[in-house]
Amino acid sequence: MQKGTILTAGLAVAFLLMITPAFASSGPLDITNCSGGGVTVGVTTITWLPSGEGTDDGCINTGATTNVVYTTSTLGPGETGNIKNLTMGTLPLDQFMTFVGTPLDFILTSLPPASSTNGTNCASTTRGQSCVAFAGSPFLFTNLGDHTAISLQAVGTVSDGDSISNWSGVFTTQLNQTAASIQTTLLLGGSITSTHSAQFTVIDSASPVPERGSRVSADTLRNGPKSRTAARTNRERSVVQIQPPQPWALRGKSSKRPSYLRLRVEP
Repeated sequence: MQKGTILTAGLAVAFLLMITPAFASSGPLDITNCSGGGVTVGVTTITWLPSGEGTDDGCINTGATTNVVYTTSTLGPGETGNIKNLTMGTLPLDQFMTFVGTPLDFILTSLPPASSTNGTNCASTTRGQSCVAFAGSPFLFTNLGDHTAISLQAVGTVSDGDSISNWSGVFTTQLNQTAASIQTTLLLGGSITSTHSAQFTVIDSASPVPERGSRVSADTLRNGPKSRTAARTNRERSVVQIQPPQPWALRGKSSKRPSYLRLRVEP
């Protein structure tokens, strides 16, 4: 008989009930500046208005479609948050967005370079075409005829203290100026100021609940899966294999079917 631990069916069920997954954050998030605020953008800086609770951040409010579900609660509409001012080249940025009364920590990891139709030639854009102020800029200027739409893509991760999820989305604003005039202002060292809004999606990146008969790490059994990365890390550790009852061969005129599950602990 192989070395192992045999538990009764009742104890096995109780043990399985203790295996609970970490509940990663997920859902839509839309934000806008607090009353009277906006954003000031320079070539290498972004300053959010009005000031937030810290010394280097701005104030934001969640919008009507916000519904970010996390381990202990839900972030909904009408909540106040803080968003950190940015200097290009300082990523990743911890606590880029936080919300009062929640453990949510939105970390900014990337502002991808914008992809435009006309490169840096903003003066040549016609309605529907786009450009950037300089090569590699994350800001996209789109010609909308009598005004210009400005967008900024953002990517990162969010932690609720128990699990980590991914988030991404776009900041947007509009100015009653041409793309060429905005480009000129920025390249000459000036800045532009406007209101802003943004829409993001928080994607649950936690590992799925283990299926019956699958192998899971001992740490996962104790604490629940937190992320695919954590799951991969635990592969080197000892594992517990949960086996369903196996059919038993007939012996003479009778058959025996034990009323317990087998759990085999492997080094």
